[in-house]
Amino acid sequence: MLETGARWAVVGTRAALDAAFLADVCRAHPDRVIVAVDARGAHVAVKGWTETSGERVGDVGRRAMPGARRA
Repeated sequence: MLETGARWAVVGTRAALDAAFLADVCRAHPDRVIVAVDARGAHVAVKGWTETSGERVGDVGRRAMPGARRA
C-alpha cells in the first residue's frame, strides 16, 4: 500500500501476532506505519475480541519504534 503512494499504513492484529513482520515493515517504511491493536486491559485482543494474544499492548508498540529489535 505504501509503495503505491499512501502516506501511512495501519497495521492491526498482525502487529501483535507477527513480530518479524512488524519489525520489517517499520524498518522499511519509517514514520509511515500506524500500529492499531485492540486491547483488553493491558493485553492485545484478537479474533473479534474473543481471545487475548498474551502480548502486552506496550510491548507491541515498542517493537514498532526505530531501532527495535526483532523478537
